[in-house]
Amino acid sequence: MKHNKSMNSLTSFAGTHTRRAASPVCPTCLRPLLKSYVSSGCQMKFLFIFVLLGSVACTSLDAEKNDVESNFFVGIQNDVLVYEGSITKSSNLAIFQALKKSKEKPKRLIISSPGGEIGAGMDLGEWIHSNKLNIEIKNLCLSSCANYVLPAANIKYLHKDTILMWHGSAWQKQWDTTNSDESFYSSYLPKMRKREAAFYRRIGVDNLITVYGHNEMTIWDKLRSLFGNDLIGWDYSLDDLERFGISKIILIDNHWNWREYQPKARNAIKRITLKKNYSFMLHRFET
Repeated sequence: MKHNKSMNSLTSFAGTHTRRAASPVCPTCLRPLLKSYVSSGCQMKFLFIFVLLGSVACTSLDAEKNDVESNFFVGIQNDVLVYEGSITKSSNLAIFQALKKSKEKPKRLIISSPGGEIGAGMDLGEWIHSNKLNIEIKNLCLSSCANYVLPAANIKYLHKDTILMWHGSAWQKQWDTTNSDESFYSSYLPKMRKREAAFYRRIGVDNLITVYGHNEMTIWDKLRSLFGNDLIGWDYSLDDLERFGISKIILIDNHWNWREYQPKARNAIKRITLKKNYSFMLHRFET
């Protein structure tokens, strides 16, 4: 993997992760893990909250917030696009406008996100793809960020401690739809599935990547929750990401092993290995 000098334009990821109540489609899927970090470059302590989702069968469908999350920056910083926090329509609009108004058009987006609503995730991914942006993932890229932002980028820069996590998508089979109205199945889900299939076809990635882990969970994985060790998602090796169609990944630190640097999250995310008989396919899921 090619070595590239780390960018220091994003030196803190601080504040409280503020949210409205979760959508009734997924009422219990947020579990916060809190960790303090010390930046070796500037010796500044900073705090960031990353949200890990509470079930591998539960994709974020959270209600939209009116404003960009407080204490998270979205815009241009040191001539680089920066996107912190959940993926929302408001944050998307802020980053879209920042690029549009900028005289010098940045080609790199630095992002750290726990994900967000499926449609907002695809909005951001489509924008990244159409603008041929490179992305640098600082800290984490989970759920809709891993589904739609990571694969849409031109070049993907990872740090040694960057957490990637998948846990489902519009095409997953199981949903917690407690108290949801009928429009979820009759309108929202068919629309998102059709759009997601077209999205992955456009970027040349097998959309099996978003749900492959569901069939690889063992009875022991499911029993872990009885002991308070919930498994909340999965990740893949770089070689397997390439088999799915995600290429042009550059390791800023010359290696990527986030489990070594993020021990509190290590046991919550399972490493899934693609079977030898896996065969790449576009148009795998279509309506």
